[in-house]
Amino acid sequence: MKKRVLILSDRMNSRNMLINLGDRALMSGLYNLIKKNLGYEIIPGSWKTYPYFTIKRFDKKHITTSDIEKIFNDMFIYATKYSDKQVAFEKKVSNFLDKSIIFNNSIIKKINKKVQDKYTRGIIETLKPYILRKYYTSNFITKVKQADVVLFNGAGLIADHLKYYLPAFLFEIYLAKKLGKKVIAVNQTVAVKEPLTFALVSFVYKLVDAHILREPLSKEVLLRMGVKQEKIYVSPDSAFAIGKKVKGDIGKIMQKEGIKEGCIGLIIRGDRQINYNLWIRAICYIQQRYNKNVIFLYTCKSYDEHVFKIISKKCGMRTLSTYYDYPILIKIMSHLDFIITDRYHGAIFAILANTPVIPVEATTFKLKGLFELFNYPIQITDNANTLIKNIQVVVEKEKELKILLSKVKMDLIKRVSEDTKIIEKVVANNEIFLQGQNK
Repeated sequence: MKKRVLILSDRMNSRNMLINLGDRALMSGLYNLIKKNLGYEIIPGSWKTYPYFTIKRFDKKHITTSDIEKIFNDMFIYATKYSDKQVAFEKKVSNFLDKSIIFNNSIIKKINKKVQDKYTRGIIETLKPYILRKYYTSNFITKVKQADVVLFNGAGLIADHLKYYLPAFLFEIYLAKKLGKKVIAVNQTVAVKEPLTFALVSFVYKLVDAHILREPLSKEVLLRMGVKQEKIYVSPDSAFAIGKKVKGDIGKIMQKEGIKEGCIGLIIRGDRQINYNLWIRAICYIQQRYNKNVIFLYTCKSYDEHVFKIISKKCGMRTLSTYYDYPILIKIMSHLDFIITDRYHGAIFAILANTPVIPVEATTFKLKGLFELFNYPIQITDNANTLIKNIQVVVEKEKELKILLSKVKMDLIKRVSEDTKIIEKVVANNEIFLQGQNK
């Protein structure tokens, strides 16, 4: 009988609607690793089952560890205190919301589509966990009980700037441990410094059976939290395990987009504070010094589009005519001279495309951590002068970098596949005692 794994923070069910190509690639890769390497049956989790458990429950000036434990336990009692009658009633309400013409007429569908395009989830889908709390908890607990192991897909969730909803994700881990399940956190970057956020994550993360980080810089953070070193492992992001099938004629796509020799790609995340002067100066330098065409590539259109509009007013760049999925985007990137990006998965896509990448420092260290996995001669920076020097180095050493990245790509793909065995060993052992896997 196949072992079963439950994935928390699982966006795979809505992958066709996901606005962030990085999330889509990560989840696709994680599914591939579990199915092909482990042969486990996947129990799809959910996305924000407990959105009402926010930082407000903990936001006190002098909160102690005992307060955190009590509040999590109170949350557990509140969430799990329900009757079959309550669940049955809320299930009927859920079915009514799904099928009723009141919520499925043309006007509501148009509004819902706009909300989905921007936030992935529709209005009703977003509101349901707030109003049908017992039904959602009952479903979640059923899934936890069915699983042999629970994976928490950490990705970029464990960060100070996401602290408002962070308790909701941490509670899912806490609940799974209360129900006696092994929990492994995967694809993690842990970027928390703020005292309250740090204390919350520390409390829950010490309960977790194993942590598989996607870069080595988070290891020190976990150690400071009190997580035992033997529970910490470093492996590449699951996006390195994505499928490579491209739907459509890439030649026709390239012709349609007018991509020829002498083009460079630009990927900028638009959901953080942006140093527009840095980007404009770099683009102008590329155009004036090397006469190259600059193409802005979206990996999260709802956040990045406004960045293109602002910069393109100052610089003569263009974007693709269509918001392509990541397999086509990677194929397009393979025909570009180089990529400049401050997006973590934008850099991964460049590596998979075997295209030299110039990393630009962002708000967390996950991009820097990615390049700690291998030796790369280009320094990550947020300084305009250094960025221009990096551009000069890449132009001069483009062929050498392509050879380097070809090897790096194969090493990381192989490594993320082999490291899936960590999950298997954790599941097989009653006590976590793994040696020799740390990198």
